[in-house]
Amino acid sequence: MTGFSLSLDPSGEFATSTQVTGNMYAADFAIPTPSKMTTAIGDMETAYNDAAGRVDPKYVNLHSGLLGGKTLAPGLYKYSTGVGFSDHCTFKGSADDKWIIQIAGTLSMA
Repeated sequence: MTGFSLSLDPSGEFATSTQVTGNMYAADFAIPTPSKMTTAIGDMETAYNDAAGRVDPKYVNLHSGLLGGKTLAPGLYKYSTGVGFSDHCTFKGSADDKWIIQIAGTLSMA
């Protein structure tokens, strides 16, 4: 990670920074961080492949990709253009719901 002023925790498992809310992890930190990162990266790859392989979207080009100030229900969203957030966007549902947003263009946040 570059651009952050990191302070390694005494445990050596994570770092903190005044520029980041929460903890930061790296593969060369103390055990068990490397194995946890390997698991997290594997889970991320599985989730990406699942999301990328989804078809039959519930929403296509909703709000023309301008999602600032909108509330999104769970479901598969597909955009053939870019998607932008000029304001907050609320994902409303339960802890078990899923939102998958497939974007062919760019993602911009103001």
